[in-house]
Amino acid sequence: MPISPSIIAAISVPATSDTNTSEAYLAQKHNLLGQYNSLEHLVVDGEESLDKSTYNGLTFHMRRLRAAIAEALWRKEVFVSTTIIDEFVFHEVQRQPGQVVGAVMASLAQTTVHQAGFVIYPLNGFGLELPPLRRSSDTLLPYAVFKSLGMAVSAQSNSFETASARMSLLAKRLGIKGRMPVNDLHHYTVPSRLRWFTNNPLMMIKLTSHTGGMFENQFIYTLKIRIASSLLTMLTAIANDKGYAAVPLSSSARVNNFSTLDIDHYLIGEAVRPGSRPLELRRVPMNLGAKDLARLSDLSVNLSTELLARSDMKRATSRLSKALATIESGYRDSVFIDGTSTSEGRLYARIVTALDWYRQSFGSRSTDDEAIVNLAVAFETLLADGYESKPNDRMRRRVRICLRGRPGVADYAEAVYTVMRARGAIVHNGTTLQSTDINKARAAFALCVEHIADVLPNLPAGTTKPMETLLNDPV
Repeated sequence: MPISPSIIAAISVPATSDTNTSEAYLAQKHNLLGQYNSLEHLVVDGEESLDKSTYNGLTFHMRRLRAAIAEALWRKEVFVSTTIIDEFVFHEVQRQPGQVVGAVMASLAQTTVHQAGFVIYPLNGFGLELPPLRRSSDTLLPYAVFKSLGMAVSAQSNSFETASARMSLLAKRLGIKGRMPVNDLHHYTVPSRLRWFTNNPLMMIKLTSHTGGMFENQFIYTLKIRIASSLLTMLTAIANDKGYAAVPLSSSARVNNFSTLDIDHYLIGEAVRPGSRPLELRRVPMNLGAKDLARLSDLSVNLSTELLARSDMKRATSRLSKALATIESGYRDSVFIDGTSTSEGRLYARIVTALDWYRQSFGSRSTDDEAIVNLAVAFETLLADGYESKPNDRMRRRVRICLRGRPGVADYAEAVYTVMRARGAIVHNGTTLQSTDINKARAAFALCVEHIADVLPNLPAGTTKPMETLLNDPV
């Protein structure tokens, strides 16, 4: 659902004893701020011009109100950075005594914070099935749009004009109102090191984000990339399990592929002007290690838009998108926003980590043995609450519980069991002769994630063994 200015104004920031105390303190000190013409002026000169207690009190209580406002906005997926909120809080504290939070929210509703932008990130190894040479097709497309998760992917173009036109098209398909800033795209990509914009497959993610600093909101960008990439791998696994595998020789990953792993930046587009005017484009350095960058972009899967259009794959896409959105919001709220170590937060952290291991089982540079180990670790991270004896039997049993009532549940459970046994042989012997059906095990993981997301609302607060509780499977 699009976010409107009226919805921004209606977002409730709960009044607590802490925020009430901060509102009262700042109301008392309101007149002091008249001598400062900006927040930067207060920060730079205030420490010397004010007594230490007053300076610390002003900064502490403004930060407290900022945190309350940011939390309320972020829970509604309006990712306004703290540096921007700081400026609004300072202005309203300076302008009037009291009711700062309400005034900030009213002011934000008059800006473009409700307007969505995007993140563009390169992929490596990803392919979409293309029509046979010199033939056109209305069903095999060089891009795919997943509106339910606010994400789209495109095959590599090897042309700036084609890539920028395709990004404009995908932005419109995702409901992003602002126009693609083509001149800025050219400035940031063609003369620079961003060869990936034309050479690599691209992922576009729609999100409502506004930042004031270079690395702000990078947490949410990387989280959304991790979630979106997980959907692509899961759909690949489901399609393969159904016998719908894309034809490898017709994949864009094999045609004019000059993909690069020289990935140091990503692109973000933010709406700084109302309506359909061009978005403001930024080229942002990735504040991650080289290995993390490679893992984030490495997505060696092939999909077919023709197969994704089948009714059963549409249903699978809808179910998995809903499950991953539930996991994303739970992780964001309990791990990042809450910030404290709770059983709920630890559970969501484990689930997202399990997704990371799962994606690595599709890595283009992974051996078969490495793929098996990564997938086995993904299952244990997802379905266990910690180290317990007989993990292979436990994984097989819990897969059966997650997939109860589905056709072929015994085959899925057995495929996972053989993967777990093979992992043990690899870890202890360096390799394995164990035969595995890794494709079916990958599909089983996707279906388990779908089930767990469905039962997460049933988790009692404070439970020490959440997966045991959710699956009603005491060890």
